[in-house]
Amino acid sequence: MVGIHSAELNALSGGKDAYIDPRIIARDEAKAIDSLSGENDMRLHVVGDSRTNGSASIVSKAAERFMGRFGKRVWSYTHAWRKVARSSWGKVSILASCETIDHVISAMSAGYAAAMVVEKHPIDGRAWKAGDIVMVPCPAQTKKDVQCIDCRLCWRDEWLLEAKRCITFEAHGSGAKKVRAQLIQIGAAA
Repeated sequence: MVGIHSAELNALSGGKDAYIDPRIIARDEAKAIDSLSGENDMRLHVVGDSRTNGSASIVSKAAERFMGRFGKRVWSYTHAWRKVARSSWGKVSILASCETIDHVISAMSAGYAAAMVVEKHPIDGRAWKAGDIVMVPCPAQTKKDVQCIDCRLCWRDEWLLEAKRCITFEAHGSGAKKVRAQLIQIGAAA
């Protein structure tokens, strides 16, 4: 359902080519974060991203206020890891969203833990090595009785980076076919 709402929001803002100052968006997002009840932990950006150091800093400061007020965790993924310094995200558990092993290595060199979409997980759901990096299939996708709230691996970016582990997500949902085709095109599919 996220795609439907994203299309509506994009249309309201003038379409995908419209320019809106990222600091304005970040300030609006920070206000929204500041208004949350703190009942649950928070995943930032189910859709969207902070694509500048300034916008990531604004959003991460709001996330840190949220964590401080409620003792909850905040995590997210970013495609902007090449342009936005890891330090701009502060205490948010942020994972670089990567397409290839080379991207994972580059992201880790830049101080980011990494996540990568794969065409398929191994049938047994076990981790595998790609050079020095352990590729860990998302437990919520590969283990019958595990949900995100039980796993929380994405919340541990510092450990993932230090242990050289990359979380993998199998292409899923309504866009899975498109994602698999893109993975094949960039040579990332198994």
